[in-house]
Amino acid sequence: MEENIRASLAGMESIYELTRVVIEKDKGFKEKEHIGSLLRSALSKRMTSNPSTKTNELFQVAENGLREAGIDFKCSKHIGGRFPTSNDKMDAHETEDEIYNLESQLEIIELHHSVEELR
Repeated sequence: MEENIRASLAGMESIYELTRVVIEKDKGFKEKEHIGSLLRSALSKRMTSNPSTKTNELFQVAENGLREAGIDFKCSKHIGGRFPTSNDKMDAHETEDEIYNLESQLEIIELHHSVEELR
């Protein structure tokens, strides 16, 4: 009888540990989904014509961030293979700032996950 109780307790402990791992993985997945959503939102904004190298780099960084989050997203698919034109220079600047901000947030979350894994 005592042996059965110990075996049941060990099984319950294993289930608890597995549940905890699943909850952490789900939390990470939801964070990545949210980041992907924010990046898609930022990328859908209009950019200026004559894109600079910096703008191309921003799109590449955003695509890489989405890919790391498990989302296959190509900027050229959503802007017709070219950069849309916009007369609002401020909007383009704000979009660049937003993309940099999202990239920083993604790096912070990745570092946070790395620290948690090392613990």
